[in-house]
Amino acid sequence: MASLSGFSQDAQFSQFYAAPLYLNPAYTGTIENTRVTANYRNQWPTAGKQAYISSLAAIDHYFSKIRSGAGFMLMQNQAGASRLRSTEASLLYSFHIDINYRWKFIPAIQATFVDRNINFYSLTFPDQYTNSGFTGTPSNEPSNYNNKIYADFSTGGLLYSETFWFGASYHHLNHPNQSFNGNISRLPGELNIQAGAKIPIDNSSQGRSSLDRHVEKALMPSVLYKQQGNFSQLDAGVYMLYNPMIFGIYYRGLPFKQYSAQYPNRESVILMIGFNYQSFTFGYSYDIVVSRLTTTSGGANELSINYLFGKEQDPRKNKYRRRIPCPSFYHH
Repeated sequence: MASLSGFSQDAQFSQFYAAPLYLNPAYTGTIENTRVTANYRNQWPTAGKQAYISSLAAIDHYFSKIRSGAGFMLMQNQAGASRLRSTEASLLYSFHIDINYRWKFIPAIQATFVDRNINFYSLTFPDQYTNSGFTGTPSNEPSNYNNKIYADFSTGGLLYSETFWFGASYHHLNHPNQSFNGNISRLPGELNIQAGAKIPIDNSSQGRSSLDRHVEKALMPSVLYKQQGNFSQLDAGVYMLYNPMIFGIYYRGLPFKQYSAQYPNRESVILMIGFNYQSFTFGYSYDIVVSRLTTTSGGANELSINYLFGKEQDPRKNKYRRRIPCPSFYHH
């Protein structure tokens, strides 16, 4: 009976700008280097027998001759004691359009191959228990429904100037069927909306925004709104860049939209720190849980690594070239 009222949402990263291709396929090829990213999230490690673990690796590149970006992303999610595991391989493509001197628009598409499986033998069933407790004998429940393979498609767009950015993405356009046993269990679409601004906090040449120099000192307030099925959530906060360091604080929740009096829509306060070293950027964040899981979840630890190959082109050679002002987690 409980399984009939179970709900869940897609995995999320607190350092969402350190996982740009997962956030929105339109971030594919948004720098002129080859970019490699890796992310690891360990969520609620003390809430049950197993934590919720998300791992991601991605690579993308911008091809200036055809004004396009291409990328590849590999992601795996493991959920709880049942070892419910989803492995995803994605191909991404974006096209870069100059609207005018100030604004640039990037539409993008994403195609994903998903292999979803469950470790049936990590579960226990009523026929494995007696009045004396767990017997350890195999269950008579059928165990041939433990794997599902399907295709998934997503799209996104990004509009930005030298100071502002607005992005939106919609994942699971085809609402794939995730059921293991042949029934219908459609994956709801997920809408992400991102927006923010870059505000210099230094009047010197290092603090100003320019085409040929990365902002050294700046505040970057931003928001991320997520909606999937009947559930929605908001991440709102600010990053502070003081090169080579970057600091961030965010609140995750949507207090004015409560699903019930017992479950207010508040989740966590997120603290983040990162630093640049040559072509590497490292980030660490911790989610301080403020929901009813406060004393039992153990929060969430998250690590990110970004690495850039090659030398970026001189933007002065292209007067329409604009760098995205959102937190980039890398040196220009």
